[in-house]
Amino acid sequence: MSNEFIGPNWPCYKEKGTKLVDCGCDSQVYQITGLVIKRYFPETLGYDENKLIDYFHTMNDACDYVKKHPITIYLPNLRRDLSMVVNPCFDMHKCGICGEIEGVSKYIFGKNLQNSNETLEIPDSDYWYMRTEFHRLNTILNDELKITGINIVPVNVKVLDNEFIITDLCSQIKNFYRR
Repeated sequence: MSNEFIGPNWPCYKEKGTKLVDCGCDSQVYQITGLVIKRYFPETLGYDENKLIDYFHTMNDACDYVKKHPITIYLPNLRRDLSMVVNPCFDMHKCGICGEIEGVSKYIFGKNLQNSNETLEIPDSDYWYMRTEFHRLNTILNDELKITGINIVPVNVKVLDNEFIITDLCSQIKNFYRR
């Protein structure tokens, strides 16, 4: 692993005060102050750290893309517009404390759409329309960023104010490829 992959002094997931808040297909997610630290397991999942670095850059490219080309979803039954936002990654590194691969992003408060649809009171017809729009965004981002495997799913989306905030572009990084 190159020295370029060694990150700055971000907190380690093992530090006092971190809290495990979620587990995904590729990572465990820890929260500390206003950050999340995603602890990745590439070797056991069948890909290398270069794929993670590429994924890190793609998350930020997608963030830039939706800033330059705003995408809004109108939920007709709620009569509400929500903008699509991608939560950028601040860093992807091999932790100097524990030696594990970690990604660092801003912590987005709240539950993901999969676990909070009832709380948000999104009618079923709006929920399915929203899913269709996520699929459309998958297609746009895959095409524009020359990627295969972007798959935005409700478990990786949170709602905050008038925004759908995407916390991960892929449901599984092993399915992510640059064309």
